[in-house]
Amino acid sequence: MTISKRRLLMSYQQLLAQLGISYAHPGGLQATNNWMNRIPLINVKNILEIGCGVGKTVEQLRKLTNTPITAIDHNVEMVDKAMPLSNSLDDVSILPCDVENLPFPDQSFDLIICESVLAFTNIRRSLKEIDRVMKEESTLVLNEMTISPSLDQLDREVIQNFYEMPHLYTKKEWLTLLLDYGFTRIDVQQMKKQSQDSVPTGAITELNEQQLSTLQSHYHWNQLYDKELLAYLYIAQKGLGYT
Repeated sequence: MTISKRRLLMSYQQLLAQLGISYAHPGGLQATNNWMNRIPLINVKNILEIGCGVGKTVEQLRKLTNTPITAIDHNVEMVDKAMPLSNSLDDVSILPCDVENLPFPDQSFDLIICESVLAFTNIRRSLKEIDRVMKEESTLVLNEMTISPSLDQLDREVIQNFYEMPHLYTKKEWLTLLLDYGFTRIDVQQMKKQSQDSVPTGAITELNEQQLSTLQSHYHWNQLYDKELLAYLYIAQKGLGYT
């Protein structure tokens, strides 16, 4: 299977927004449950989720803690789908904004969550902003696509073009970036990849041609590069962090 020379009119990110797909990040729901079970939320005062999507992680967090939660996404369509949560859940704020230009004061949050977000941005601009709004003792959770060092340049370009990613990072490169921005303790765990995204029930039969083509291409590339496209969970701490 190859992508047609005629550029797909719908990007993978647009597909996620239109269908309201949740837990599409590497590792899926299992990865989200993993870090939630490991981080004691009792001492967390302010939470920021970057790239909240339709808000499923926010819903999970609210069941575990009464801590104020701010959730952002650059995709207005995703924000519109998640917005009702700000009315139905206490102390939840959802707004559209870009991780590379966060509208928050310095040292605002002690837990920041990014699930398949940073790899789609200018990573150094994003980490600079995250570093600015994090408190001195705080934790950053990343669920991010991580590539094997064996992936050659041509294959990298194929993946980057499809997902519209400016760069792909190996585990070593992720760790180096986090160390560069002052994260002194980093826990890394490879997660089992999910074979399917959380597509709403019945949505597959209702997809139009472009949506179906984009989804099929997504599954194709993940199968083709099964051993080179990996799911990693990074829990990075400043100061004492969550422990």
